[in-house]
Amino acid sequence: MGGFTTITFILKGNDVWSNMKYEGGPHRVQRVPVTETQGRVHTSSATVSVLPEADEIDIRIEGKLTCKLMSLGPPGQVGNR
Repeated sequence: MGGFTTITFILKGNDVWSNMKYEGGPHRVQRVPVTETQGRVHTSSATVSVLPEADEIDIRIEGKLTCKLMSLGPPGQVGNR
């Protein structure tokens, strides 16, 4: 149908986090297009995530851990419990 599927951007400035932290969640826009002759309402929606920028950290992985998991019994969902 066109349009955007994902948009990612960064806002910078004074008090950006305090002003935007509660804006996350679903947002809806309802409008009656100019070309609509019967007055039907078109609804568009978007989900907004507001995240603080994470600090960079160094992770050191020392050694290697290997796990082997086995299930006994019938295959399928019963074996995955």
